[in-house]
Amino acid sequence: MNLKKSIKFSLFILLTLIGILIIFNTKFFKTSNDNITSLENDFNKLITHYKFFEVKNDNTIIKDFTLYDENNNTLNISDLLIGKKLIFRFAEINCNVCIVNEFENIKKHINNYELSPKDLIIISSYQNPNSLHIFKRLNKLNEFHIYNLKNNVLKNIELDSLNIPYFFVLDKNFIISNSFIPIKGANNRTSNYLKNITKELKTRKD
Repeated sequence: MNLKKSIKFSLFILLTLIGILIIFNTKFFKTSNDNITSLENDFNKLITHYKFFEVKNDNTIIKDFTLYDENNNTLNISDLLIGKKLIFRFAEINCNVCIVNEFENIKKHINNYELSPKDLIIISSYQNPNSLHIFKRLNKLNEFHIYNLKNNVLKNIELDSLNIPYFFVLDKNFIISNSFIPIKGANNRTSNYLKNITKELKTRKD
């Protein structure tokens, strides 16, 4: 009799523990799902926020401006605009990890022969050109030719005031199109953008 009671008590304890675990897991997964939903909502809000600035930035007309190459020689952006070009724009005050992440995205598309380096112009803003050299060396970006912009001549570009890296297409009439703000951690989004832009640039050539 005592054995039966002992077995029943053990089963009661076991079932109670299982019940507690089920309740805990249900609450845990509900909380996890709520957190995932919240993150997705925040991400979508961020994309919507960025989209507003991207659309606002498109069709902006800028003036010709001076760039400095890595030997501190000057040239105008018009000297580089043979047809449309994809511009990657960043500054030393931007998030360093974000900049490097976009270079990795660019590298991937160049290595896959999806993006031609000839279609890409990279424009940075560094007060001291040596800082740009150090940045390139530390992040192993020596294969990229990066131009420096010393004066804030792009202040009328909406995205330049946000202090974040961004892309846009510039044509020979200095009209901006296809503005895009990348988000670190959303590399597929950037990858799709680069693929679409590459197709457009190739189509314009054909």
